[in-house]
Amino acid sequence: MGYAVVDVETTGFRRSDRVVEVAVVQLDRDRRVTGEWCTLLNPGRDLGPQHVHRIRAADVWGAPTFALAAGALARRLAGRVLVAHNLAFDARFLAAEFGRVGVDADFDGLCTMRLSGGRRSLRDCCADAGVPLLDAHSALADARAAAALFARLPEVPGAGALDLPPLGADVPEVRRGAADLAGGVLAGAGPGPAGAVPAGGVPANGPSSGGLSAGGLSTGAAPWSGALAGATRPVALSGGTRAGGTRPGEVPAGGDPAGGALGGPAAGGPASGVAATGIPVACGPAVGGAAVGGAGAARRLARGDLVVFTGQMDDARDVWVDRALGAGLRVNSGYVTRATALLVAADPFSLSTKARRARAYGVPIVSEGAFAALLAALAGGLPDESLGKIS
Repeated sequence: MGYAVVDVETTGFRRSDRVVEVAVVQLDRDRRVTGEWCTLLNPGRDLGPQHVHRIRAADVWGAPTFALAAGALARRLAGRVLVAHNLAFDARFLAAEFGRVGVDADFDGLCTMRLSGGRRSLRDCCADAGVPLLDAHSALADARAAAALFARLPEVPGAGALDLPPLGADVPEVRRGAADLAGGVLAGAGPGPAGAVPAGGVPANGPSSGGLSAGGLSTGAAPWSGALAGATRPVALSGGTRAGGTRPGEVPAGGDPAGGALGGPAAGGPASGVAATGIPVACGPAVGGAAVGGAGAARRLARGDLVVFTGQMDDARDVWVDRALGAGLRVNSGYVTRATALLVAADPFSLSTKARRARAYGVPIVSEGAFAALLAALAGGLPDESLGKIS
């Protein structure tokens, strides 16, 4: 019997939150490292405090759901003593996730925080013990640090091994940075088991599903997470993603190649400054408005358009709402509808409910930086008045 040192990163702290990354460092009886395993998980929802765990939504598009990874994780935990720093936190999320797949287990074990003398952070405990912690709030880095801390403890009490049933086949690990976002295109989401759609996945009403690859779209099966299953496909937009568009190099109706900047001097339109965002804009003059590609054709963002925001952005939500209203746009603070012109997202590859609905409806999704450029383009042609916020 050996030890399994675990760390999880989550979408938050509530019962409804999910694990988005899990790592296991295996130790033998003498507390020497014998193996390690780590994967991102697709929670089928918004990733929560991304400024803390730094996981990009693009990276989890091709990751397995917990249900698919449960067997691989159980295999690495079973028959070992569970160890974690602040075990109560990790154990609560492990119990909840395994409970969702029908496994009721006791995730008791050893807590390096308690064994180190009290309620102190992993960073502080490692600093006192001379253990390096190179990438805090990365599951694998934290598990490695906790394992090294555990190995330096002079004595450890006895504890029972985890009893977990065999749950399924192994899955490949999906690590951070697997998605290549060069040019704003999601890449690296390989094909996986058919039908693996997480609860609350994207509604199936767009073109046939397909994995995404560097420089464009592939024609393979959808990523096993199901995040793209049946959904309209994102298109290259540095600074954002657009649902339901064309492949890079193809020309949408009334516009230049997707991913290019339309509406500039070469296209016969004004030099609005939107070109830097990489967002396609309508050909010809954009009188009183900048434009953004969407649903396979170029479409203007103009006075009276309805915008929605999702995610925790660099600037406060109220600040962005005020900017939008000041530009003559309308803001819906609740949800995305078919009447929505644009969804502004902290992470354009977000799996939030708003983002999933936007993709289903073919509503463009852009980053706050791209939206700022659109507002700047609108500023010269709009009167300084608001049309009001929709509650």
